[in-house]
Amino acid sequence: MRVLDGAKNYMTAIYIFSDEASAGKTALAVTLASLLRREGASVVVVHPFDDIHDEYYAKLLGQAGNGASPASLSDPMDRVADSCRQAAEECDILIVEGSTSIGIESARELVDALDAGVVGITQHDHGKDANDLSEWSSTFGDRLIGVVVNGRTEYQGTAVTTEFVPALEGLGIQTLGVVPEDRKLVSSSIDQIVEHLDGRYLQGDEYGDRIIEHFLVGGMGLDSGTLYFGIREDKAVIVRGDRPDIQMAALHTPTSCLIMTNGTEPVEYIVHEAELEEAPIVIVDTDTLDTMKALRTLQDGVRFDHPDKVERFEALLRENVDLGAIFERLGVGVAA
Repeated sequence: MRVLDGAKNYMTAIYIFSDEASAGKTALAVTLASLLRREGASVVVVHPFDDIHDEYYAKLLGQAGNGASPASLSDPMDRVADSCRQAAEECDILIVEGSTSIGIESARELVDALDAGVVGITQHDHGKDANDLSEWSSTFGDRLIGVVVNGRTEYQGTAVTTEFVPALEGLGIQTLGVVPEDRKLVSSSIDQIVEHLDGRYLQGDEYGDRIIEHFLVGGMGLDSGTLYFGIREDKAVIVRGDRPDIQMAALHTPTSCLIMTNGTEPVEYIVHEAELEEAPIVIVDTDTLDTMKALRTLQDGVRFDHPDKVERFEALLRENVDLGAIFERLGVGVAA
């Protein structure tokens, strides 16, 4: 670890705050921890009000849970702070993933009790009003290091840069950076897709942790199968089980998974080819149209719970966010 301003022999804390659920708090907390560990710091991430996040921290950071029960939303914040500090004993840095359920005033009490800096993250939506975040500056004061604007859509770049960010700065809120939306971050694993569709593996369940970014439907175009399926990688192909011609065309391109509809299993040579290509075959009872309809709600349950997502979000942070401001507050210098 490269230390700024002399020897560092005490724990420092960062509180990750957002204005709404699913804004990216877990992604930011876990990825910051990963970056800091790479610099040699000992870091622990806690979510004091929700122990389900311990599963994510364990999977993504190898962090063991502390065994403590989550705090109640009505607990005094100094008691919650004590619990957080106990989880971070002998660590250099404590990262606390906040909860929107406790409200901004309670969050300020917790931040004060921890003597923590605050990093806000807000999900950008079309028409979002910066004034909705006006309390952040007045409530957290100089503890607020800055705000990360997350999920900027492809066609909102100019509006965010020329309108939203200046409006935040007019409120006294420093913008640390704007992270564009990314398909990998809202993707699901094959296992999660199988569960969502109430499907079953015919073969290849050992690859169930593979991330799927795209879905293509077989038999929907006039182009040759290999040309059509070749436009995407990291994809699942949805096709009737009795269409070996389409299935084989898909397997001749980088295909991560075949989803066979109508409850029909494919012929043996397709199974053999899929095994050679390490492409799982999933059987669902619904027809192709209903299967696609069911996938519309897949993103409702998306979680930041995959190492590939940490790697991708880290790249996005490095490209788009002033990490130096955060790490300087923590007393840690991070290599470029």
